Amino acid sequence: MCIVADDMLVPIEEFPEHEIISGIIIAHVGGGQLHCGIAYKSEGQANALHLAWHYDLRDQPAQSLYSHGYYFTLPSIDIIRQRMIAAKCRRISRAKEQEIPYGLLYEGATFDDDGILRLGGNEHGLTCATFVMAVYASCGITLCDYAAWPARQEDGTWHNSIIALLSQHCAPQEHLHNLGQEIGCARFRPEEVAASITFPDLPATVDKIWEKGASIRQQLVH
Repeated sequence: MCIVADDMLVPIEEFPEHEIISGIIIAHVGGGQLHCGIAYKSEGQANALHLAWHYDLRDQPAQSLYSHGYYFTLPSIDIIRQRMIAAKCRRISRAKEQEIPYGLLYEGATFDDDGILRLGGNEHGLTCATFVMAVYASCGITLCDYAAWPARQEDGTWHNSIIALLSQHCAPQEHLHNLGQEIGCARFRPEEVAASITFPDLPATVDKIWEKGASIRQQLVH
């Protein structure tokens, strides 16, 4: 049985002085919903890059999240690859002209050398979790094996709720239609993506990631 160690979730307040250069952050943002992103260090600053919502990519000082219950998980990757992730985050942040849509289906999207999102032919956007996966995939790091990731019965319910929120957000009808075709696809949950980076061999098997992700959720959602 896979148990989350008490010290696997580290408060984000410790990130600026911690030895790691980049890591996955996660928080309970209310209503049982978790949110994830990437904390990284660049040019003497500690920042957090995350897809907050539809066309809402944020790069903000890590300190601005101190009062919002954020943690980071300890990555298994070495410092060199952590630096690669940090450099990619900086490029993405500097690519100001791009707007990243919120989407459901993930089939391997990545960011190019200029930090611009490159979606696959069937993809229409990213979630907060697949945004993290896409950043890591851009550096040759597979967090979760999306081809082997099964859909779960409750995924469709979550998809419908997201589309309803996007409709209230006045997302274009074409985008809503495209996402409607994706209902029922495999969902990568924030806690699972946060857990994925902690395994020594990447990507870990789905069942191991799900188990550790469930333990993270239990710790965060009281």
